[in-house]
Amino acid sequence: MAHKRHPVAIVVVAMALWVALLGPRPGIGATTDASAFSVSNVTVDVTSTDATTARAEALAIGQRNALDRLLRRLVRTIDHDRLPTLGNAAITNLVKSFEVSEEKVSPVRYTASLIFHFNDRLVGQLLRDQGIAYAATPLRRIVVLPLYQDEGGTSLWEDGNLWREAWTGLPAADGLVRMVVPLGELADLMLVDASRAEQGDRAAFAELAERYDADEVAVAVAEVALDTQSNAPMIRVTLRRFQPEEGVRIGGGTYSGKDLEALNAVLATAALATRTQVDDEWKEANLLRFDLKDSLLADIPIANFRDWLEIRTKLEELALVRRVEIVALSAVVARVTIDFLGDIQQLSGALASSGLALRQGVGIWRLERGGGVAPDAEVSPEAADISVGPAVE
Repeated sequence: MAHKRHPVAIVVVAMALWVALLGPRPGIGATTDASAFSVSNVTVDVTSTDATTARAEALAIGQRNALDRLLRRLVRTIDHDRLPTLGNAAITNLVKSFEVSEEKVSPVRYTASLIFHFNDRLVGQLLRDQGIAYAATPLRRIVVLPLYQDEGGTSLWEDGNLWREAWTGLPAADGLVRMVVPLGELADLMLVDASRAEQGDRAAFAELAERYDADEVAVAVAEVALDTQSNAPMIRVTLRRFQPEEGVRIGGGTYSGKDLEALNAVLATAALATRTQVDDEWKEANLLRFDLKDSLLADIPIANFRDWLEIRTKLEELALVRRVEIVALSAVVARVTIDFLGDIQQLSGALASSGLALRQGVGIWRLERGGGVAPDAEVSPEAADISVGPAVE
């Protein structure tokens, strides 16, 4: 005999699913982008009395080196000298997990490449206890186009672009900002040339950013001159960062070599300094301000359960978001209160780095995926048939 499903029962089951999906999950507002607190390519090579001892010593060395790299990643360069020195037990307490690859073991030697994943809460508490401000945003990826200008003209992809060689010769980036030089393949050449890069062709930049899965494109111009006082090469760098919906940020500097110092060495110094400048600016703009707290009410359009889970995951990645409380919900929108550190501008920038747009609506904020509904759009509780739901902390 077939059983009839009561409409009320269906609603109860549906709401139960929402509660299960929207209910409390450990760590919201305390976690960050996992990659920001993970350190990879930690190489160790230790010889000791036996393999077991060598492995234990290697892991201790590896986690110490990984923590040092992590702390330098999170804090500004000017604060590196203030970073604490911890004992092995204290460092181990900060490690959430680690992975081993390329492991080789002999009777007295241990070599491996390691990945360490650190506990973001404990690392953050360590820095706060030391009074050191830090940033903990999702990693930002920037495509950099090195334009080289000398008496021969301006070059980008052409052979002899020493500025591009300086960028590609830099050690792997380990900061919160990863600046990537395009490979110079045919697809790159077809998208942008030196002229388009110099003019700031945003359409071409958008395609290039998508090709390299980047957040923005930066044009780094290096003008070569001669320092008449030192008779050494001088590089004037102008950096233009073309950011979506934020105009153009300008940076750069002047770098002079010592007497008879090779041009390549000055270019390498300028490239590294430019990359460090961008990374520090990103940290400065996203420092967690524990002395400044705020909250806002926002509507989040939801297409389905999966859509909400993806958006909530993005919120969980942001260290400055401390609490999200669901005020009301329906099948198409969730109304939430967001408690956060810092100001609206910092929150908006952090959300944008995760692909979310915070827009000012009519009497209420609206949080949606970038490029969505117009800024003045608003979903009313009546139109959305919103029901009260639980808080997520």
